Amino acid sequence: MRDPRLGNDSLLASRHFWIRAGGLVAAGILVVVLFNVALMPLWTRHGVETNVPEVRNMNADDARDALAAAGLRAELREQPFNPNLPADVVVDQTPLAGAAVKPGRRIYYYVNARPREMVQVPDVLSRSEGVARADIEGARLMVGDVEVDSVHTPYEGTVTRQVPRGGHQVPIGSRVTLWISPGLGRDRVTVPDVTGLSPAEARRVVREAGLWVDSPNARGNDVTWQEPRAGTRLREGEEVRIHTTPAPAGAVRPVRPDSDTRPPRTPQAERPTPATPAPEPAPTPDDPAPAPPQSDAPPPPDPGGGDKPPLED
Repeated sequence: MRDPRLGNDSLLASRHFWIRAGGLVAAGILVVVLFNVALMPLWTRHGVETNVPEVRNMNADDARDALAAAGLRAELREQPFNPNLPADVVVDQTPLAGAAVKPGRRIYYYVNARPREMVQVPDVLSRSEGVARADIEGARLMVGDVEVDSVHTPYEGTVTRQVPRGGHQVPIGSRVTLWISPGLGRDRVTVPDVTGLSPAEARRVVREAGLWVDSPNARGNDVTWQEPRAGTRLREGEEVRIHTTPAPAGAVRPVRPDSDTRPPRTPQAERPTPATPAPEPAPTPDDPAPAPPQSDAPPPPDPGGGDKPPLED
């Protein structure tokens, strides 16, 4: 048993203490060596390098492809147009060509982009894919991806959506993505009542019901009538037309569920009522009885025949 009066001096003089301390130090050194030799090269790709390719005087797309082929990450930077430098090509890059960098390093390349003329995107909704392509290319734009939409329309191949939307200003040569319809669906749905709604809200309600609506001329404040009327059963994708003008004579007017569905009565021409003669006033006691009417005809002859002799006294 160790004498407690010896204190820490005996601990420092212990051989076992130094053996254990030396083992811990050696283990720490081994960990550091293994980290630097084995783990750090894997983490930093020590000894693995690639040279940055020359991308100056290339256009933006070619420069991106060249850097990607070298295992580097390309990041485009546009700078204010300088008319003294070549237009629409890479005029600088960082790091410069020939620099040794790690694979996956981000390389910045700067393009002297010429100001591009802006054009308006045509609205091709409800058009066939072929007509939509012609309109887009005629506006000096390009058709991008064309995907099949889940929205049903009366005809297969009808454009149901586009990005960017019609009317937006974009640079010449921009791409327009289209979605086209698979045609009519199989289920039957009920036509909603959209009278009183704005044209934009009415279109949204009709399309959410599984029906198609275009009606480009409906630009008024509210929908005044629709065809077919609300409550009609149609096949998915069939068209509902909305109007913001007064309904013409004979048009199908919308009928609300809580309204009177009986047809309106046809007004008849009024016939003249014959006048009723006023009754004569009844005679009063003070008034004399009216005299019998006088006749101008001669008195009837005597039934005895001839004249009678005068009576004698």
